[in-house]
Amino acid sequence: MRSFIALFALLLFSLTAFGAESCVDKIERMRMDRVANEQLQKILDTLSISLDNQIEELQALKKEVESLLEAKQKVEQNILRQKKAIEELEEKAEQLCKKKEEEAKKLLEEAKKKRQQKPKKVTKEEELERFVKLAEYYSTMRPRKAAVIFNNMPPDDVAKILLNMEPEVAAKIMGYMDPAKAAKVSEKMKEYQ
Repeated sequence: MRSFIALFALLLFSLTAFGAESCVDKIERMRMDRVANEQLQKILDTLSISLDNQIEELQALKKEVESLLEAKQKVEQNILRQKKAIEELEEKAEQLCKKKEEEAKKLLEEAKKKRQQKPKKVTKEEELERFVKLAEYYSTMRPRKAAVIFNNMPPDDVAKILLNMEPEVAAKIMGYMDPAKAAKVSEKMKEYQ
């Protein structure tokens, strides 16, 4: 209401000072300015709402990206833990293979020494027990390494050891052996079966 009174007072002043015609022009300009200001205010309000909506969307996207980054970090940490566990298991497996290889070599050396000594009567049960034990050791080794050792052993002993192994394991080892040696061992295996 005050603005209306102020406007009316300005109108009266203008009419008396500048004449009625220029006063009407000024009033019309003022009305147009007011309409333009109202339209600009509506545009600003619309832009402000749109900007607020975009800010909310960006904040939601930011939270989602942060969540994804956290998940990625957890996955990477899990992968590192699993790699470390695998490396530890591989190291333990390698140590176990070396240990079994050493035990097998010791048993072979003992068998060679006993063969070189005065032959003492060994019962078939004792001999079978030795070859069963050797078969257990060689079964835990990698087939390629066992084949290298078998290539340097007498075919009789190799045949007795292989006969006390699972057929799949024995076949893998024989696959890595020298073909001529594997043939001799096969002949011996036929004799013992």
